[in-house]
Amino acid sequence: MNPADALDARTIGRHLESSLGPRFADAYEIRVRPETVSTNDDVLQLATRGANEGTAVFAESQTAGRGRRGDAWVSPPGVNLLFSLLLRPSTPPGQWTRIPHLAGLAVCRALEQQFPGLPGPRLKWPNDVYLDDRKLAGILVESRALAGQPPAAVLGIGLNVNLLPEHFPEGLRDLATTLRAHTGHLIDRNALAAAILAEWTVLYPGELATDFGTVRDELRRRAWLHGRTITVVSGQREISGTAVDVGPEGELVLETEDGTRENILSADRVIW
Repeated sequence: MNPADALDARTIGRHLESSLGPRFADAYEIRVRPETVSTNDDVLQLATRGANEGTAVFAESQTAGRGRRGDAWVSPPGVNLLFSLLLRPSTPPGQWTRIPHLAGLAVCRALEQQFPGLPGPRLKWPNDVYLDDRKLAGILVESRALAGQPPAAVLGIGLNVNLLPEHFPEGLRDLATTLRAHTGHLIDRNALAAAILAEWTVLYPGELATDFGTVRDELRRRAWLHGRTITVVSGQREISGTAVDVGPEGELVLETEDGTRENILSADRVIW
C-alpha cells in the first residue's frame, strides 16, 4: 500500500471539519489501526471503558471481520473502508432498529455526493448497499447493556472501495462489486470516510426520534428488493412473497400469495 493512500485520523478529521465545521467534527474521536481482529470488537471494548459516543475505529485490515450472522467479511489490507462507530442513543431501544437503515442512507448519500456519475446506490433490506445489482457495502449493528453505564450500540460498516473485482474469491465475483470497478480510478478513502460520517451526522440522532416519515420515503425509493419474489428466513420460520413496501420502522413488508401482508422487522437470511 502506498503511504499516501493510507487511512489517517487527522486527514479524516480535516475533511470532516471542512464539511461540518469544527463544532460537529469535534464530536468524533477517530482512531486508525493498521490491523485488528474486528473494529466492532474494538469499539465494544472501548465502550466498556466509558468511551464517548462518536468514538470511531478504522482498520486497514481485520483478521476476523464479520457481517450479520457471523459471516466473514473478505477484505485485503489497505484497499477498503472498515470501521465501527460507538453510539449511545438516548431514545428507547425499541427505536434502535432504525440505526442500520440510517447508516445505509448515510452511505448512499455520501456515494452520490462524492461520485455523482455512479448509478444510484440502493439498499437491500436489512443491511446491505447495492450498486448495479451487486453488494458494495454491509452494515452490522450490535448493542450491549454495560454495567454502570447507559446501553451502547456499535455501528460497523464495511465498504468495498479500491479492491479490484478479480481479487474477490471466485464465488463472490458475480455477487459483489467495488467503487474502483465503477469509477476506473483509485478512491481517496479518507475523503470518503469523512463524507459518510458527515451524512451520518445529518441523520443521527435526529431521525431516531421523529416519525421516520421522510426517511421511510427515501428507504422506499432506494429499496432494492421492491417487487421481487423472495423468501425470508427467520429462525425456523420461512415466509415467501413479494416485497411491496417499507414499514413505519424500516420493516420489510411482504405480501404472500393469499394477499396477506406481513411486516418483518429482522431476518437471518433473504433468498431471491
